[in-house]
Amino acid sequence: MLLLALLTGLAPLLKAQCSPNDTITRTGYFPSQLPPGVAGQPYSETMTVVLISDTTIDYNGFPAAVIIDSAILLDVVNLPPTFGYSCQTSDCKYLPNKPGCAKVYGQPGVDDVIEDTIGLVIRMHGKAFGTIILSQTDTLWRFVIKIEKNTTSIRPILKDLFIYPNPSSDGSFTFSQELGEVQVVDALGRQVPFHYDGVELKFDQPVTGVYMLKAVTSNKEAIHKKLHIQ
Repeated sequence: MLLLALLTGLAPLLKAQCSPNDTITRTGYFPSQLPPGVAGQPYSETMTVVLISDTTIDYNGFPAAVIIDSAILLDVVNLPPTFGYSCQTSDCKYLPNKPGCAKVYGQPGVDDVIEDTIGLVIRMHGKAFGTIILSQTDTLWRFVIKIEKNTTSIRPILKDLFIYPNPSSDGSFTFSQELGEVQVVDALGRQVPFHYDGVELKFDQPVTGVYMLKAVTSNKEAIHKKLHIQ
């Protein structure tokens, strides 16, 4: 019950030491899904997690305010045979409102085509009514590791670009990879002023609407993505 109540604020806690994206202060997990990999190429993805500090649950038929102490990743089950995981800290412990991170990594074979749902075994610790200590362990089955067929051994593989939040309420967007030659235009094709620091893009004067992001990735691939401000 406690784990389900915290699902919207808990990140998926998924190679050795990683560094969280400290610019992310919103609770949740970023990106929200693991990007796909390619057969025969090393796979390594870092995820940033920010745990919520409190929530409300149904406790024996009564609404209970719960203060969250921590979340601990106990295991990741159903990983492909050549895959593993590790956390930012040795105990895989995550604290409220503090960005943390973890990685899932592996070396798929050249003929591997994989699509497995992995289970995150998580123990939540909290306190209800100020005195009742709660601890619950459950397994979340919602994240997929997908390894696609390698259709070329020459052309660099382009990772999916993840943008979050999208829609944005304040005109700020965080990208899962660094971009170059960034432009943003509105529905009439007019350039929109913004600031971009390599991770986060902020509109100078955010106005509700749909905009087009035009950029070049590290693989020199041109991309076009819609940005929504609500």
